[in-house]
Amino acid sequence: HQHPALPLPTSTEDGRKWKDAVIQTRAHDRYEASFDFERCKENEPEGVESWIKAKPYGQWCANNPPAISIDCEMCETRDPVTGVNDAKALCRISVVNAVNPEEVLLDTLVKPAWPVVDYRTRINGIKAEHLETVQFTLRHAQAFMMALCSEETVITGH
Repeated sequence: HQHPALPLPTSTEDGRKWKDAVIQTRAHDRYEASFDFERCKENEPEGVESWIKAKPYGQWCANNPPAISIDCEMCETRDPVTGVNDAKALCRISVVNAVNPEEVLLDTLVKPAWPVVDYRTRINGIKAEHLETVQFTLRHAQAFMMALCSEETVITGH
């Protein structure tokens, strides 16, 4: 079923080209289970607060792409105080303009807040030495995404 409370990309001509794809995605049988953000927030490890909310579309984002594609690499970290693990700590983020995929908007390593216990090098190629001098954090990535995305930005990828 449709989600009338969720915005659709309707404010720009380029955005409207994605509207039907967004509606079809939200109508998919597995959409509810896969994108239940309240459940995801509840399942975050204690001490991990990583959710941000996009602002309404406005002049501030009129020149930003109506759609982006994102890829994130994760590692596993452990809180040195509580011993709680975060199996989905961001360690790399890559974002391209989905309308013009040759336009790389961001491609950077990300320094996790807690010590890494599994870099998942076998999956992402990232090693300890790659992150040693990285200063870019999850909060930097969030600030970038908040400056780039409105409620109408279509995000593809994983």
